[in-house]
Parts: sequence; structure tokens; C-alpha cells
Amino acid sequence: YEWKSVKAVVVIPGKLIDELNSFTLLYKNGTDMKIDTANSDKIYGDSGRLTRRTSTEEEIVYRTPLEMTSYQITSYFWQGEPTVEFSVYGSADGITYQPLSMEKINVGPQLPDSTYWSKIIYQSSSIPSGLTYLKIVFLNTSVNPWNPQIGKVEIDFGRNTN
Repeated sequence: YEWKSVKAVVVIPGKLIDELNSFTLLYKNGTDMKIDTANSDKIYGDSGRLTRRTSTEEEIVYRTPLEMTSYQITSYFWQGEPTVEFSVYGSADGITYQPLSMEKINVGPQLPDSTYWSKIIYQSSSIPSGLTYLKIVFLNTSVNPWNPQIGKVEIDFGRNTN
């Protein structure tokens, strides 16, 4: 008999869940970002949301230990302005990014009142292989810097490549 050495690769899937009550789970964030805790009663009771301090294009980046398999972004938009979409990108090295596809689910406001914010979920499970960085860009197209806001980011990772 001939014995051969066999390498086994074990992939343990995981999930990164960021409730955005702090900057702790972010790999990188723009300098004009802040956590907003005001008006949670108008924003689905979400007591900590990421937003901008100024109406400039800003970005946040997450890094996962293994390949991403899906993501979900829970966001809120003030009804007093048109909805401004986010741009979402993925990268294998944190330097070169490619746009990621996303499905948009418009949940709408908590109550039919113009003072309540609309909830929109962006998600995708069509992530190209090899990507471990997720970048979300706030575009510079809203009048008020505090609109839109991100309340939660969930990233599944650990694609089995065997």
C-alpha cells in the first residue's frame, strides 16, 4: 500500500451582523460619518443608525475572514426628500472593487404619516467568488446629510470551494 498525504480544508460559515450602534465592526469608514440615535420612534425603533455629518459622498467598508456569500443592508430614508440609492461594491483585496448586484425591497414607513421614515432593504446572494470586502457608498445627492441612514448590515461568509 502507498500512503498519500491529504490536506483537508474545513470552511466554517459565519455571519457578520452589525447593528450600527458603534463603529466597532467596520473595517473602514469615512471621516464624516456618525451614529444617529435621535427619533428612533419614527424609524422602526432603531436606536443606532449610521449617517453622514455633511452632504458629501462617504463610504463604509466591511471585511470578512472568508468569502462573502450574501449581504443584506437595512436602510431608512426620510420621506421629505426623494430616495437616494446606495452603491454597493465587493473586492478580494480591498483595493480594486467591482459593483455588486442587489435586490431592493421597499418596506415603506412604519405608519402612514410623512414624519415616519421609509425602510428599504438591499440584499443579494449573487456574490462573485473570492470577495471578502463589502463597500457601501453614500452618494452625494441628498440635501440633508442625515438622510439616508443605515440601521443594520448582515454579511454571510464561508463559501465552500471544495
